[in-house]
Amino acid sequence: MTSPKIAIQNVFFTYADETEAVRNVSLDVCPNEVFVLFGPRAAARAPCCACSTACRT
Repeated sequence: MTSPKIAIQNVFFTYADETEAVRNVSLDVCPNEVFVLFGPRAAARAPCCACSTACRT
């Protein structure tokens, strides 16, 4: 198996008003894979995307 190009493990995100947006999200994206993150609201997608872009080097 190819090593992941992006690896996010056990992400949790809660807003200041204690609204839980993300609970225990993990994913691996390997080179040449296409990945789409979708859902009913942007509230859950935004923290995951922020985590992946914040971790870039």
